[in-house]
Amino acid sequence: MKYPEKNLEDIQNSLSDAEEKLSKLSQNINTSKTEIKSDKDNVYIDFAKNTKNEANRNSEVSTLVPLLILILIIGGVIASNSSQSTKQATSTSRDLLNYSESCGTPPSQNISKRWWPVLGPADRSLLAEVRRNYCGDAYITANNSLQVASFNSWRAANDFKSKIEEVTNREFRVGQSTYIE
Repeated sequence: MKYPEKNLEDIQNSLSDAEEKLSKLSQNINTSKTEIKSDKDNVYIDFAKNTKNEANRNSEVSTLVPLLILILIIGGVIASNSSQSTKQATSTSRDLLNYSESCGTPPSQNISKRWWPVLGPADRSLLAEVRRNYCGDAYITANNSLQVASFNSWRAANDFKSKIEEVTNREFRVGQSTYIE
């Protein structure tokens, strides 16, 4: 099959142009600064437009990097403060009431013959929690109340009631005083 000379020359020129463009493309492929375009008659590579877009992207990235760093720092500070608040609240609750084998006014300090019990709901799981963590001698009374301590002053009993309520998240009360001779 024979091709007219003009058509063969056009094909050779097109091949030559394609090789040249392919060479330029391979040189710049790693930098992503080229854009291949085509129209009805030609395929061509636009180097300049992509360079401008690359500059714009670099500008956007350089603006976003400090913003991302700031967000990470603020997020870290918030997380740290939240963690410290939780730890502080937990340690504050623990500091409110330490374990004791017997809670209340020790008999050796009894200067009064009047005693105020600190009472809570007769709940077996609450009894176990109180015995394990706060008052080793807590018990359930014959009147079906959880007695955690007894004090020789109403004020001391009420202070202890507030502490045990906070650490257990349950309601307690100061019971009726008892006079003991």
